[in-house]
Amino acid sequence: MNPNIMIKQMYDVFGMRKQTHQIYLGDITKDFTMGLLRSMEKMLDKHAAKEAYYMFIHARFDAVGKRAVRSVIYLLPPTVKIENFRTLGTMCFYVNNRQGLFRKEWVLPYDRIVLSGVLDPSGALPSICKDAVGMPVKGLVF
Repeated sequence: MNPNIMIKQMYDVFGMRKQTHQIYLGDITKDFTMGLLRSMEKMLDKHAAKEAYYMFIHARFDAVGKRAVRSVIYLLPPTVKIENFRTLGTMCFYVNNRQGLFRKEWVLPYDRIVLSGVLDPSGALPSICKDAVGMPVKGLVF
């Protein structure tokens, strides 16, 4: 399978286009998302020989100073019960290199991030709420 097709699907999930020469200053959300996409792209390239896996991303505040958010990408086997990992501050994607498939399982940020269709009433916020259905989070209604 052509890795460029997988990379395009990954950017499509976030509603973004791959930028090779420009970063727009002043847009922290887009910059954060682009940095994450570059890291995810490296993981896709590095693990292109694996048939299938989950790409699990956990965001947390840096332990020292708590001034930066760190995103850590884990690869999990397709046999794992992925539902047990669904918590706030995480994203999960299913990758199948043989089928050329990159599929969002959930996106549960600490805050709302920019995904495709944010300006549309059926955009990111309803999508995030749908991903959070059934989570044991007290005080929040989804």
